[in-house]
Amino acid sequence: MVHVTAIGEILIDFTPVSSTDTPTYMQHVGGAPANVLAVLSKLGKETAFIGKVGKDNFGAYIRRILKEFHIDTTQVVETEAAHTTITFVHLDETGDRSFTFYRKLGADTLLSVEELDEASIQNTEVFHFGSISLTHDTSCEATFQAVKIAKEAGALLSFDVNLREDVWDDVNVARERIEKALTYVDVVKFSEEELTFLTGETDVEKGAAKIRETYHIPYIFVTLGAAGCYYMWHDFSSYVSSYIVYTIDTTGAGDAFMGSILYGILQSKTLSTLSIQEVEEIISFANAVAALTTTKLGAFASFPKLEEVKAFIGGNSTL
Repeated sequence: MVHVTAIGEILIDFTPVSSTDTPTYMQHVGGAPANVLAVLSKLGKETAFIGKVGKDNFGAYIRRILKEFHIDTTQVVETEAAHTTITFVHLDETGDRSFTFYRKLGADTLLSVEELDEASIQNTEVFHFGSISLTHDTSCEATFQAVKIAKEAGALLSFDVNLREDVWDDVNVARERIEKALTYVDVVKFSEEELTFLTGETDVEKGAAKIRETYHIPYIFVTLGAAGCYYMWHDFSSYVSSYIVYTIDTTGAGDAFMGSILYGILQSKTLSTLSIQEVEEIISFANAVAALTTTKLGAFASFPKLEEVKAFIGGNSTL
């Protein structure tokens, strides 16, 4: 059985490697669900990706890099109807990133229900997805069908809200589809802005409490950037601080956190009986992986190996 299967967008990130008015860009594989799998792969877990790329050079490059990361590509399909999705990454003086997507008809939006392999979806411990595959009707239908199959098979369902308003034609549709997704999941990650978008609350604790009350999700995480994370884990909640590093690119940091949380969950097995100390060790580990990710350019290339993380945090982790 595969440890984690993810469905969703996979694309080429063009990351600036110079800070002039005419920057030079380097291509990296990107897309939040794929990033999560790359993190897990670097940490030693078996993963599989479900998605669609163009039958072009970028699509071929993506498939090659996934295989190099030992991510199963059996369910990565090709299309001649659209090119592989690309995005340009923009970095400010602090290393914080924003994106310009070229996706009006990107290959990832064309993944259909008919292209899903039900048996493979059933063969996973954790099933992960995000909101970007919900932006277009075809990929949205495929995503929710895969979610239902995984849920019925007993997988733990993981969701990253990952709201990018500029890829939605209507933010009200975004809200409706994200709210639908939340009815299925066991693990969810928000940013502060995403939590406010869905709940109207600017107070993190009140917003997370609203999500718990409405959807009864047992494992809720709100990432706070350099400040760390607020979490709700069954009946207890608190904050876990992050690590101070020299940041050059925040691309993939949230995905690094999400992947590391899933890694900690997979390592733990008996989630309902974990102590507060054990839960916060998982979150601190995830904060460390996210922090290390920001010290290098790109996503896939910046994710650390397990021994690097343990060295960074002093070798005290039992994960």
